[in-house]
Amino acid sequence: AVANYDSVLDGDKIVETAMKAFGRVDIIINNAGILKDVSFARMTDQQWDLIFDVHVDGAYKVLKAAWPIFRKQKFGRIINTTSAAGLYGNFGQANYSAAKLAL
Repeated sequence: AVANYDSVLDGDKIVETAMKAFGRVDIIINNAGILKDVSFARMTDQQWDLIFDVHVDGAYKVLKAAWPIFRKQKFGRIINTTSAAGLYGNFGQANYSAAKLAL
């Protein structure tokens, strides 16, 4: 199942779609990501929250939905992609860098 950034917070639906299509879930690859570059001084709470919703909360909610399936199957793999920006940061990406480090 493939999600877009509008759907990553609906982890149950994403996992349910995969189960209907394939009958099982063997791997979760959390690769959803967006950028909304803006200097920290001008960043709004909404700009901060949007990045965390996609990168961190989205990953959590998909994995949370898949976890019982992994346990029942006694098998499952998790891959979380991140960025060097999480370690080094980039101008205009305080939200992105913090989210990538959190993941």
